[in-house]
Amino acid sequence: MHLLQLLTSLFNFVVTAEFITFIAAIFLLRKKRTGIWRLFIALFVVTILTETIGWYWNHFLHKPNGWIFNINLVITIVFLLWMLSTAEPVRKTARVIYAVIIFFVAAALVNLLFFQGFVYYNQYTETIGDILQVIVCCYFFYALITEETYRNLLAYEYFWLANGILFSSMISTFLYIFPVVLRDFQKHTGINAFGIVNNVLNILLYGSIIIAFICRNRNTKL
Repeated sequence: MHLLQLLTSLFNFVVTAEFITFIAAIFLLRKKRTGIWRLFIALFVVTILTETIGWYWNHFLHKPNGWIFNINLVITIVFLLWMLSTAEPVRKTARVIYAVIIFFVAAALVNLLFFQGFVYYNQYTETIGDILQVIVCCYFFYALITEETYRNLLAYEYFWLANGILFSSMISTFLYIFPVVLRDFQKHTGINAFGIVNNVLNILLYGSIIIAFICRNRNTKL
């Protein structure tokens, strides 16, 4: 029973969603024709390793595990922003997104070194990253709708990727800006609003990413 509880604590809702997306990436992006999208496989390997190490650090060593999630946070946001910069509508002006990436990395390092530190989860970095992802996604959608050529959006992998990032980042921003309000709400009602909303965000994000994988597989096959 103790082992079952440990496994349940590891494979929570978020980790299960990440693992399912990882399997989808292996199945849909394993062929070379999918190009740079194959890097998502490596991203989810890093993500699952982070979850496993963080779980071990907390449950067996009984130490704060924020440091490993801080590293993964920076890697994930930088990767997603970079992936958006490779989309055709923004490729000619990708330097704008590169500037955003540089700013985010600088802000993350400043927060890591001088403010929230290595030990605990860097919520400021999460908030800044979410806001920047929203901005870049809006920039991508603007470039997309001002294209002169026709594009089937529902079959376009970058459209689904940007959708998932946009909606999850917008709502996540509010989660990390008002954590005290959410804690007070849980204290008085017993409802873990943060956990519920966070699970919905993961459904939006990973569901959209899996659809993007399907589109990438189909488009490169055609």
